[in-house]
Amino acid sequence: MAITKTNSNMISDLDAGSTYASAADVATNTTKLAGIAAGATANHTGTQLASTISDFDTEVSNNTSVAANTAKVGLTDNSITAARISDTDDQFLVDDTSTQKKVVVNEVGADVDFRVEGDTDQNLLVCDATNDRVVIGADAPTESSKFAVVGNTTGQVVASIENAAATGSSVLVLKGPDPIIQCQDTTASTGKTFNIGVQNDSIYIDLISGGSATRLFQLSDAGQLQLKSGTSPILFNL
Repeated sequence: MAITKTNSNMISDLDAGSTYASAADVATNTTKLAGIAAGATANHTGTQLASTISDFDTEVSNNTSVAANTAKVGLTDNSITAARISDTDDQFLVDDTSTQKKVVVNEVGADVDFRVEGDTDQNLLVCDATNDRVVIGADAPTESSKFAVVGNTTGQVVASIENAAATGSSVLVLKGPDPIIQCQDTTASTGKTFNIGVQNDSIYIDLISGGSATRLFQLSDAGQLQLKSGTSPILFNL
């Protein structure tokens, strides 16, 4: 009995336009097919849109070279909507699918610094993960503060805060218990340190020397003014 081309699993070696295949042809091509591993695919060197590949998302998800439980690449209309980019862990996250869109650096909370370079300043912006602080203009400032701005040019305005509104008032808020602004003159041998602060019901100026503070000026909310004169303060009622 002859075997029709339709029932021979589309064996490629059949001549174009032929209707029947011999038993020998079937045996030969069956042997060829048996040598192909289950699930094997041929190399593809052309260009094909991901949306035209029916199992694209499944195959990407099953890629064992990508860390388990890591969001891979989400595609919507051939655009990236979510991605995690890292050589070892969740160091960079772009999330465009959640209700609150976000871009996160160091999502896993590891000791990974983030740095932006300028034209001449290699430390234009530094997020120091080790010390949990943000620095502008340096990678290791002398002050161990949460935020630091460092300049190194004579006569340079290191930091400025400006309200560009045409009307209204400009307010700089320093908020916290007993807030202090400290001014340090780093000039060798002659430099002084002054604290300007608010404590209880008064604003004051102190001279700091050898770890001790000397009150030079104090003004209370009741209108009492205290000035230092020699070793004794003078009190004025305004």
